[in-house]
Amino acid sequence: VINLYLIDVSNTIERKIGVTTISIYQLIQNESDNYFNTINKSNDTLGTKKYNIKDLTDKSKSIGYYILNIKFNEDVNKLYLNYDPKCVTNSPAETISMERLTIHIARFQELYDLIIYLIHEYFKIILWDD
Repeated sequence: VINLYLIDVSNTIERKIGVTTISIYQLIQNESDNYFNTINKSNDTLGTKKYNIKDLTDKSKSIGYYILNIKFNEDVNKLYLNYDPKCVTNSPAETISMERLTIHIARFQELYDLIIYLIHEYFKIILWDD
């Protein structure tokens, strides 16, 4: 969700007086509608749309509107691939101590106990036990 705020800067204190909320899905739908309506519209108004500004104190009251041309641009290549690979630094060598070993054993014991508990709860549900 994208929130566009109308800010009153007439005083020395800036304050938000209105908000327009636009979802990413709405932007994608608008882009799709514009693609299929390119035959009937001129290129000057293609993509521009009125977005109502709602009053922050009373959301049902509209105090104006924005005329915007907003596009959603997704770079799929950078979403799944990193063009600037970064070398990972090696972690410092771990020291072996009895204290760390007991911590790890305690963690595995907790995990084991959780698995046993979940198995018992599963069988309670399957066997209709209260």
